[in-house]
Amino acid sequence: MQPQRWLRRSVPGFNDLSAEERAAIRDFSLLWSLFEGTVLHTRANADRIVEAVSQLRDAGRLQLEPFDAPIGHFRARYFDGQNFTPAFDQHLHFRNGDNRPLAKAFVSGQTNDEAEIIAGLLIIVYRLRNNLFHGIKWAYGIRDQLDNFRHANESLMAVMDLYEGRHPQQRA
Repeated sequence: MQPQRWLRRSVPGFNDLSAEERAAIRDFSLLWSLFEGTVLHTRANADRIVEAVSQLRDAGRLQLEPFDAPIGHFRARYFDGQNFTPAFDQHLHFRNGDNRPLAKAFVSGQTNDEAEIIAGLLIIVYRLRNNLFHGIKWAYGIRDQLDNFRHANESLMAVMDLYEGRHPQQRA
């Protein structure tokens, strides 16, 4: 049996997801696996993300432009201009060691440091990864997550391009 067919038959709410939502989630799983295996050397955690971004900065490859849309999306989702939104406090499920202060500085715009901005963004993507892979997102049927996964996918592709020394616009 095909997995998509089984999921449609067996998982409440899966049929309510559009083909676009299912594709974004599938693509995220593949992109995260590649990112974790190559950039993070199979050890995903907030410290390793900060280290990987620092390596980009030190190599002179760090640039914010490829992350403009994801930065805008996640800032608007998690900070209303004055306060952190309930989605930040209740849905990301930060754990000890996840560098919540860096994520907060990124989301609230309290840092202008490019490395801190990109690392904070990737920590948010890491929390999406953990929430998906550890089942938290299934509690509400993965609803209303299309933009999160689109922007997470864009972030992962951009950072991998920078890590390989390619300009993100060179993607085929």
